[in-house]
Amino acid sequence: MNSEQQRSTRPDAVLSGIHGRIAVIAGISVAVHLWLIFTFPIVFGGDSMARLVNRRQILLSHQLPLLQLCIYLLGRASAGVTPVRLFMSVIAALAAVGFYLLATKFLDSTAAFWGALLFATNPFLVAVSTVPYQEILMLAGLLFAFRFVWEQRWIPASLCLGLACLTRYEAWAAAPVLAFAYAQEQGFRPAAWTKSVLLFGWVPLSWIVFHHGLASSGSFVLDHSITFWRLQRLLYISWITAKETTIPTLVLALWGMALVIRFRPWCNRRFLLGGAFLLLFSIALLFSAHGDTPDPERYISSREAHIPITTVTLLAAFALRRRTRLHVGLALLSVALGSYGAFRFVQHETARPEIRLGYELAQYLDHNMGSREYVLVLARPIAPPSVKMYLAKAYELGGRAGLREARRELERVDTSPLDYQRTLIHTHLRWEQLAAFPKMPPKLDWIAVWSDFAPIDRHSAEWKRLAFANPAAMVQYGGRSVALYHAQRR
Repeated sequence: MNSEQQRSTRPDAVLSGIHGRIAVIAGISVAVHLWLIFTFPIVFGGDSMARLVNRRQILLSHQLPLLQLCIYLLGRASAGVTPVRLFMSVIAALAAVGFYLLATKFLDSTAAFWGALLFATNPFLVAVSTVPYQEILMLAGLLFAFRFVWEQRWIPASLCLGLACLTRYEAWAAAPVLAFAYAQEQGFRPAAWTKSVLLFGWVPLSWIVFHHGLASSGSFVLDHSITFWRLQRLLYISWITAKETTIPTLVLALWGMALVIRFRPWCNRRFLLGGAFLLLFSIALLFSAHGDTPDPERYISSREAHIPITTVTLLAAFALRRRTRLHVGLALLSVALGSYGAFRFVQHETARPEIRLGYELAQYLDHNMGSREYVLVLARPIAPPSVKMYLAKAYELGGRAGLREARRELERVDTSPLDYQRTLIHTHLRWEQLAAFPKMPPKLDWIAVWSDFAPIDRHSAEWKRLAFANPAAMVQYGGRSVALYHAQRR
């Protein structure tokens, strides 16, 4: 072996290569996120906005608290939504690095690197992680947890799984799988089972003890009875996975699946653990009490596709073990299409009139309201059917006590009109300067009335008439508008 070959095989050279790949993966992930965040400064989504509006609280209904805790701490340090979105871009980069490190346990480092680039530019994962949704934080914890388990580094694995389990309930499906892996490694001795439960069940068990159940009274997580139609949820998530993954990645994933089958994965413990987690995750989707419109029995949040998309991307990485020009070309095409797809996704979401109008109103108020002025916002309240469905489910699962606690839960969180909330999170004014009807500000300097607001008394009817008859400004987008009346200039 010549001196050049000796230098290339030295441990520091190998580590330098790994660090270089990690830097490239993280850099590309952050760059794509920053491009989207600063091109589209509007926050989209429902749950993401609710977390920002309630950023002064940590525990929100049935939601697990880790991301909300981060938002709370960021809110104490800096106002506005941009710091939170930048934080999300860092978490997304960390998840991409976790994918790479996990993939290296199956593949050579180059194939794992290409797979991580596919993950870092998946249009759905990128777009959703530009706003504060929990799934990318959960993925980061899970990917590192599985990586550490396969290195038999049990304490770091326990900590990473604990963080994931404090983010989304779906991560709880990994707890029995990783506990089994530890017990198997220790020879299934009774002491090993006890230690495995403590190592990988400490967060779920502590949470259940703290809440006397899976969630606080008045909120709910699981349905104990399901119907046949719940199976359609799995088909729906499969469809979202295919739709939100680029075609080149899907082609590579099919190729990779064929290669995996040839290697007889049922004989590989790592494949079996991953398969067991996916099975438990799929079963959990059927029992989730939080279905999605238009039919909660058949549909569930599209964000549940995060774990299947990660699995498909890992299969694509298997195909990249054979790095022909075709394979590399498909990977490069997928990176380009994924970045563009994320751009189009965010562009579409932020162009919706109900999303855009609140932001445009916030911009107007920031430029025209004084620091001692107040505005009354009259906007359409949260749709009663949504509240009724939540209360009905609380009564079904918890009886009268559950219904009573659900009503208290609604009083603790911000249930103001969604259009008002979208204005609130984007304005640089003090939140105390904005009030949503029927709550009144200390004084009436400005009145902002949505065109679809339905007055409920003579005062609100008069305010709407004044705003649209003598507007100081009219903010319009799509088929909706907001009339602004300046009471001090009449």
